[in-house]
Amino acid sequence: MVKVKLIEFKKIPSTSDYLKQNYEKLDSFTFVRTDYQTKGRGQFERQWMSANGRNLLLSFMIKDVPINQLITIKEWVKSSIFSTLGSLGLDVYFKEPNDVYCHQKKLCGILMETKGSGDKFDYVIVGIGLNVNQFIFHKFKATSIFLETKKTQNVRKIMSKLMTNLLESSFLRCNMTIKRIIIISMFAALIAVSTFMNVPVPPVSFTLQTLMIVLTGLLLTPLDAFLAVLVYLTAGAFGMPIFTTGGGFQSFVAPTGGFLLSFLVVAPGISLFKSKSKNILQDGIVLMIFGFLIVYLFGIAIFMYATSLDFIYTIGVFIPYYIWDIAKLIFAYVVYYYMPQAIIDKHLKGI
Repeated sequence: MVKVKLIEFKKIPSTSDYLKQNYEKLDSFTFVRTDYQTKGRGQFERQWMSANGRNLLLSFMIKDVPINQLITIKEWVKSSIFSTLGSLGLDVYFKEPNDVYCHQKKLCGILMETKGSGDKFDYVIVGIGLNVNQFIFHKFKATSIFLETKKTQNVRKIMSKLMTNLLESSFLRCNMTIKRIIIISMFAALIAVSTFMNVPVPPVSFTLQTLMIVLTGLLLTPLDAFLAVLVYLTAGAFGMPIFTTGGGFQSFVAPTGGFLLSFLVVAPGISLFKSKSKNILQDGIVLMIFGFLIVYLFGIAIFMYATSLDFIYTIGVFIPYYIWDIAKLIFAYVVYYYMPQAIIDKHLKGI
C-alpha cells in the first residue's frame, strides 16, 4: 500500500517548486495542490496562466527512481489523465512533448522535473495543470472541461479521481509488487544465512536465527513477515540445506523442529503487536516476552514428541539457551529502536 500525503494551499508560487525545495523532508507520493500559482510554468520555463480557483494545479513527487523508468512514468501519468478525462466523456489525445489536447485545443499540461545522476534520480516531480472551469484564455488556444461539457465541475472531485487512477494503475501495482517480492525474498535469505552464524558462548553455542526472526517481525508488515518466514521454511522443506538439521520435511518433526514452526507465529505476531502499540518503548518488554514464550512453547512441544522426554527434563535441557535467546530478543529490539527512521521509510515502507 502506497502512503500518500496531500498538502493544499490557497496560493503558492509553484507546487513543483515547493516539492523541490522540501524534497529531503517529504516522502514519495507527496501531492501538493493549490488554488492559484504566482509563478506557474510549463515546458521550457514557459509561463502557465491559470484563473484563481478554477483549475486543478497539482504536483507530486516520487523519490529514488531508476533513470530507465522515466519514460514509463510519463506513460503512467498520461494514461491516468486519459482515464480521468475519459470518465467525463471527453475524447482527448496526447501532443508531444507534454500536452493533452481536446478538439485541437490544449486541455492539460504535464511537466516532469528530475534531480540526480548516475543510474537513479533523487526525485521525479510531476506537475499537472488541468483546465477545469476556466472559460477565458485570451490569446492561448486552450479549452477546459467546462467548455467541453458545458457543466461546472468540482475541482476536488476531479483531483480525487485523478489521484485514484494514478495510485490504482497497473504500473504502480507492478512496481510495488516487485519491490515487495524483493524485500520478502531478502529477509527470507537473511533468515537462512543467520542459521549458520554461530556464536560460541560457554556452555553452548547459539545462532543468530532468532534475532533475525524478531527483526523480520519488527521491520515488515504482519503479512510480509509471515511470507518471509514461509519462503524460508518452504525452501528448506524441499531440500535446501538451510536448517541446522539440513533440509527436508523431516526437519519439522526433528527434536528442534518446533522452533522452526514457531517462527511462523513469532514474526507476524511481533509485527502485529508493534503495529497496534502506541508506545513501542514501553511495550518492548511485552513484545520480548511474547517472542520468547512462543518460540519455546513450540520448541519444547516438538522436542518432547521427538525424544519422548518428560516436561520437567525437557525444560532443564534448554536452560543454557534461555538467557542467550532473551539477549537476542533484547538486541533485536534495540537495533530496531535505534535504527534511523529514514532507512525504514526509504526501503521498507509503502509496500
